[in-house]
Amino acid sequence: MNRALPYVTPLVPAFVVIGFFVWFANWIPQTRWEPPKAQEISASLTPPELAQIGKTIVRQRGCLACHTIEPGAGVKGGGRGPNLAGIAARRAQGAKGGPGNLVDYLAQSLYEPGAYLVEGYANIMPPSISAPANLGYEEAVAVIAYLQSLGKAATVKVGDVPKPAASVRSAPSAGAATDDPVAMFTALACEGCHSLKTGETKVGPALDAAGMKQAAAERGMSLEAFLMESIVDPKAYERKGVPSGVMPADYGTRMNATQLQRAGAIPRRARAAAMMPGALRLPLATRAFLVLAGIFLLLKLLRPVIPGSVIVLYMGFAIAGIVIHITLRDERIREFADFFIAESAGEPVAIRIQRWGLLAVVPLLIGWSVYDALRPTYAPPVEIFQRHPTVGEEILGSIKVPDWVAEPAKWSPESVAQGKVLYEANCAVCHGEKLDGKGPAAEGFRYPIRPANFQDAGTIAQLTLPYVYWRLTVGGIQNQFNSAMPRWTTPADDPEASSLHSYDFTADEAWKVIMYLYRATGFEPRR
Repeated sequence: MNRALPYVTPLVPAFVVIGFFVWFANWIPQTRWEPPKAQEISASLTPPELAQIGKTIVRQRGCLACHTIEPGAGVKGGGRGPNLAGIAARRAQGAKGGPGNLVDYLAQSLYEPGAYLVEGYANIMPPSISAPANLGYEEAVAVIAYLQSLGKAATVKVGDVPKPAASVRSAPSAGAATDDPVAMFTALACEGCHSLKTGETKVGPALDAAGMKQAAAERGMSLEAFLMESIVDPKAYERKGVPSGVMPADYGTRMNATQLQRAGAIPRRARAAAMMPGALRLPLATRAFLVLAGIFLLLKLLRPVIPGSVIVLYMGFAIAGIVIHITLRDERIREFADFFIAESAGEPVAIRIQRWGLLAVVPLLIGWSVYDALRPTYAPPVEIFQRHPTVGEEILGSIKVPDWVAEPAKWSPESVAQGKVLYEANCAVCHGEKLDGKGPAAEGFRYPIRPANFQDAGTIAQLTLPYVYWRLTVGGIQNQFNSAMPRWTTPADDPEASSLHSYDFTADEAWKVIMYLYRATGFEPRR
């Protein structure tokens, strides 16, 4: 026992420290995400209940990738499909085309969208009862009820809408009658979601050379194989920032073998880049240097000015990323090393110039960076910025939390819903509809001032209810902390003073907004 004691004793503080951090990590408020619940639709649901389910379906099935819901924005609304806001009112005013009855018109738009096209729009919408939406009958009724509610009360119930004809449901999707790549691009309505112009993003990614080659490289595939996979199985790889599940998955059955083989020639620029002679491509070392130089210049020229220490940190990340990229494959390592050590008599002069240029320029840049980092510099004082300004306990102690607010478990859905309406009307412009601090006006604030991201566990999850109430109603613009948050009540000692906006919250309204913030983010107020 005495022999084992010297070995066991050092383990005790180690377990204590580990146990403390495990406890602390579990004590911190956690964000919990739950999968969406399956929508249960029955004939007993009322039209308003169906409309709520239809609203969820419209957002989940990719409808808003082409349509918009913008009251007062006109028919087009800036989307690839008609503006859905006020569609009931437009039909009631006698808009021409399609069935006169609103329900029949909406049903036709879902079952056979190509039967009638609003002027100015292409026939790019697939039937909603097929891929990618794959709506069932009850789901289609729910969507119709929701569209009805955008301008008038929903009245439709399950059974009021005719089911799609058997010929519509069983008819094969229309394919392209040609194997010419350009004609197929038009016939299959690819231009509705994709562009052949570099950097022009519609619903799906642009089919330009650089983007297609980069995506194929990320998949570790040739360009032809990647294009084939993207057409036949579009869900196999979906790029970030592109709506998921929007591209129909039935092109493999709508196109024959010849069409699929020639579909790789649709993005002609990508095909031309893939066939570019290797001698015209820059060596890997040169490309790596240009990437680093571009990042450095961007950071130097970016305004507001980024501190030198931050630039060094970013450049370290960039160098690490390039090293990882080069060392992931043996052929890249050989290509990089051969550029410097495998000089041949017959190599192009341009390659030699690049080699000796890099061997001369890189040491000079490193030397200049060291000098620039060590030479004396003068900088203005650091700006004071505090996300949560400090307030005295006497102020917070004077704030009485109402009984109907004090217990989050007893918050009524009606109060939370009213808080949501108030938030969306007054707060979302800065803090965003998703409460992530990315509202339309967020980019207009000068760094480091940014609207708070309530989805971050470091904001309201760390605050008590009295503090959040004070910050919203009284602790508005804090000049000493460089805050841009206005106070949302008129000061009690100066009823005539402006609160910098046209609307003041009452105490009850402020508490309802706070309730909505916590309920929508899934956090609980700090005790």
